[in-house]
Amino acid sequence: MGGRYEPEEAGWKQVGHEAARAVESQVLVPREEGGHTVVAVTRIAPGGEYGIHVDDYSQVFCVLEGRGEGEVAGERTPLEPGVVLRTAVGEPHALRPTGDEALVFLIVNTYPAG
Repeated sequence: MGGRYEPEEAGWKQVGHEAARAVESQVLVPREEGGHTVVAVTRIAPGGEYGIHVDDYSQVFCVLEGRGEGEVAGERTPLEPGVVLRTAVGEPHALRPTGDEALVFLIVNTYPAG
């Protein structure tokens, strides 16, 4: 259902990826609705990380809250609200908070056609 989205009311789910430590997510638009696209809100707790990994889809990360560091193909980028980071299919990347607050971002995953 459409309307205003409140993350704290929606309930967080632990991310089960082997590179994820203290990472929770909420899917806003599942693949069944988005076709080749999934949209989610994800947060990484202080001290956690989404370590180096590769995906079979491209991603766009838009930082909403907190500060941290992103790494894409070995290049590190400071993260803060308003920063947008992009990865291509198969590109190694990682995200981690740097400080005492969670790093929260909107993610758009785009899957190749086929």
